[in-house]
Amino acid sequence: MDKDNNYNNNVTSLLQKNNKYQDTIGIVSVDSFKYSIPLDKVDIINDNLLNHLVKFTVNTNTSEVIDETPIQENSLKIASNGYQTHYVVKNYFGVKHLTILINSKLLEHDYLQGITFKNIELIYNKIQSHNVVNFHSLEEFLTSGFVSDIDLKRDTEINTHKEMDILVNELLKVSKASNKKNEGANAFTKKNNKGIEFNDRAKSRYNKPFLKIYHKGIESINSKNFDFFTKYIDLDSIKNRVRIECTIRTKEDLSKYGINSNTLYDVLKSEDKFQSIVNDCLNKNIDNPTNIKVRKPKTDMTPSENVYFALMTAMIDTNSMTFERVLDMSISNINDKVAKSRMKKSLTNLYQEHIKGLKIETKAQKLEQFFKAIDFM
Repeated sequence: MDKDNNYNNNVTSLLQKNNKYQDTIGIVSVDSFKYSIPLDKVDIINDNLLNHLVKFTVNTNTSEVIDETPIQENSLKIASNGYQTHYVVKNYFGVKHLTILINSKLLEHDYLQGITFKNIELIYNKIQSHNVVNFHSLEEFLTSGFVSDIDLKRDTEINTHKEMDILVNELLKVSKASNKKNEGANAFTKKNNKGIEFNDRAKSRYNKPFLKIYHKGIESINSKNFDFFTKYIDLDSIKNRVRIECTIRTKEDLSKYGINSNTLYDVLKSEDKFQSIVNDCLNKNIDNPTNIKVRKPKTDMTPSENVYFALMTAMIDTNSMTFERVLDMSISNINDKVAKSRMKKSLTNLYQEHIKGLKIETKAQKLEQFFKAIDFM
């Protein structure tokens, strides 16, 4: 009996280890944001926040100050356990504001959950514990401050690094082209960094949003935040994790997504819109390319078969579509049931004999699996 209990306990322990963080897969949440609040709404605890460093140019003969130049804004960085929280005081239209760069790393062991209504109090308590400023209440923290530069994230998984390389290359093929600086796609498939990003984060906007798809498992062991990940995250449990990030920079951008206020409260309560925002950022950066490749069949075909072969392989290869999608699109406008059935059979036979199993199809299937996993299809 004891032997059975030990076996069951071991199995349960193994399953728990393998399933660790699985509840964070597929959930869209906030990864980071810039939080601003009028300075008179908080109490300053650490006066170093208000210190202002100035460089003086002095005449050594007369000791006269010729010039004084500010060399640092009023700011303070609080380091703890492998990450930093940055506090800044700035003037906005003549009114002093406190700005805090808030990252989900403040959640520490719960980092992978992202920032939500369920855990925002943990963020609030951590900020209070820094003893830089004091908020009068959680309610005031949620409703009196405004957020911008909001990063949303969604995680999925991919089996191998090689599959990640395939995914990146396929995404590059279906990316919208741009010859403008700070726009368009940038792919990277190095050993220590695999992914693709679109547009410059700092200059992104509603029509050209920043989007990044990268291998979180690789990033966690190669980034400057390695100490944080080793302290708070079971790295083996996220070794296959891939992350999608997109950025909403301004209040105006939020309003275009139906979020009409940029208080922290109103943004977090709009989590039902987050997936559609991620999809919109994908749609604005991923499109069908114009560069069509025509492949040569392995055996002789009739003229019509050659045409169908060229069109189908181009759609599969260049547009990263599976045969099933190509078939549905090809026969969708045929109204005659008999003719539709014949065409479906003819295209299927052509696929079975000449296309099935080609590397181009395998790559297209990988891309489609990824899009299905993130609810983009």
